[in-house]
Amino acid sequence: MTSMSRFSAGLLAGGIGALIMILMGFAGQFWIILSLFVGLLLSLVVGLAAGFFVSKNPTFASRTAGSGALAGLIAGAFLLIGQIIGGIIAANQPDAQAALQGLQTTSAGSSLTPSQLSAVGIFTFAFFGCIFGLLSMGTSTGLGAAGGAIGGRNNRSAVNYPYGYGMPPIPGSAPFPPQPGAPPYPQQYPPPQQPQSPYGSLAQGQYANPPQPDVPPYPPQQQ
Repeated sequence: MTSMSRFSAGLLAGGIGALIMILMGFAGQFWIILSLFVGLLLSLVVGLAAGFFVSKNPTFASRTAGSGALAGLIAGAFLLIGQIIGGIIAANQPDAQAALQGLQTTSAGSSLTPSQLSAVGIFTFAFFGCIFGLLSMGTSTGLGAAGGAIGGRNNRSAVNYPYGYGMPPIPGSAPFPPQPGAPPYPQQYPPPQQPQSPYGSLAQGQYANPPQPDVPPYPPQQQ
């Protein structure tokens, strides 16, 4: 699967869900019930899908849960937009308009014009779409985090440091095996130079006592 960013994963999963919610607007007066239950079901599927899509990106290998939550949030935002648009479409369906007319005739003292009644219906359906969309967005965010954590359990980081990368080989040890993508190392390195000391080299075990020019010689022992 091609690596996807958080926005593209949320756009793919949420765009499909938003299209379904828009098409559900043609259900008319039954849209409110369908929007609640189908919206929650879609938020589960869309959140898991968005989190799974973004978990395959090696850039987010160490934070798949957080990246999946953000992708699920983006997908839920598209669901929210789809539910609001679906509610506006549902409010303009003939059966929804007829139901609103019936509510007006049964209400005492109500005298709304058809345009005002249509505006009230659009506002009511859009309000329910916003409430259900916010609920779906929260659900898809949580499921996005779960999908990212599940899908990215075995992922490796995109920054792959080969063994010995950036480290010169130790003199006297076996050279590091060649790694793909790593720069070639020089074959030989000069041995480290130890500072010279008047007392000799500690590495070679030489402890020379330099002469002391200002110290007189010891007197001979008396027989």
